Amino acid sequence: FTLIFCLLAYSADSSLTEIISLFIDINQQGVSVSRFNIVKAMCLDSELLGAVFSLIAQKQQRGKDLFYKMIDNDITKVLKKLRDVQAVMDPNFKVDKMWEHLLEICLFFQTGQHRKPIDVVKGFINKKAFTGIALDSKTIRRIKTVFAVLNSVNRKVVAVSPLFTDYTFLYSVATALAKDSVLTRKNRQDIETRLVLLANTLEGNRRTHSTSVKSLVSQAKVHTTDVSNRLEREKMIIDLLKGAKINISKG
Repeated sequence: FTLIFCLLAYSADSSLTEIISLFIDINQQGVSVSRFNIVKAMCLDSELLGAVFSLIAQKQQRGKDLFYKMIDNDITKVLKKLRDVQAVMDPNFKVDKMWEHLLEICLFFQTGQHRKPIDVVKGFINKKAFTGIALDSKTIRRIKTVFAVLNSVNRKVVAVSPLFTDYTFLYSVATALAKDSVLTRKNRQDIETRLVLLANTLEGNRRTHSTSVKSLVSQAKVHTTDVSNRLEREKMIIDLLKGAKINISKG
């Protein structure tokens, strides 16, 4: 409520610098506010935000309190595995973290463009950047198909893998699979098999990593949200799914 009250004091003409300064001031006062909190507070009527939220949860009013009821589906089953999601205990905040990650992924599915998280915030604050961007039925079907594949792979992985606990890896795989040329009806089983091998290899002994996987792991540690690095990781994932060696003993 503190954040919403303060933001309402700012006009639509307020500069991004002023809003970010406000964000810093609130944090310094001891109230933890994430960039996604700013997006939610300023864009409550956003159709795009609402469409993404509807993929993972439902809002329920209980007296004066608002609760998020998480939907049990492939998307939430995958996102719940992320390390930063598991670290959140409050059910509403847990959904918020999943919502934040899924928004980034959905924006890529709809536009085909990678963005830094701060640029997503700027886009919503400026109002104009995402005007006219909505999740169409084709994009929603594709998102559900990709997460169905990811959940199927997750059930077959022998242990907890960074592919599902580390958002850097999950984002890279999801955006790679967004491309129609990468995941098709005909090659779905082959793609799942390759992803299971990749997930198990990432979790296993590093000495079994192929050169391509070692490069992916190294790249995933550097400026993880930088657009050029996201593009490079996407290319690496696609190469691995299309036949580049994953495990030095298995192919």
